[in-house]
Amino acid sequence: MNNVGPFPFVLNVEVFNLSSATFGFTSQAWEQAKLEAICAIVRAGRRGQMISYSELAKQISSIAIEPHSYAMNGLLDQISKEEDAAGRSILTALVVQKEDGAPAEGFWESARDIGRQWTDKDAMWTAEVSRALQHCKKHPLCP
Repeated sequence: MNNVGPFPFVLNVEVFNLSSATFGFTSQAWEQAKLEAICAIVRAGRRGQMISYSELAKQISSIAIEPHSYAMNGLLDQISKEEDAAGRSILTALVVQKEDGAPAEGFWESARDIGRQWTDKDAMWTAEVSRALQHCKKHPLCP
């Protein structure tokens, strides 16, 4: 734990690490939720479609998760990094906002953390969507 500047309280910095957080859920339930989310995204991808945050939340039954919550952001961040590390693209490129059909800011933060660079956001996202759609066809976690 670290003292934060002149403030008279102690802050546990680890709480804000989205890569390891389970947001109060058990590790087992969290891992099951990630698998449910991955397979929901893959099913949409196999149909050549995107999936909205709200539709994705409905497809997750192992935990109660709101579509625009910190927990959903953390879940998608972990999926992004794990899928990319496995060589399967940033799968979460297929998760979009209903209002504009584009990913939320969390996608861009995860992409930046992973090491993606871009000068044209739309071109980068389009390339990730294309890669994700290809990987959905043969995703090993979702037969």
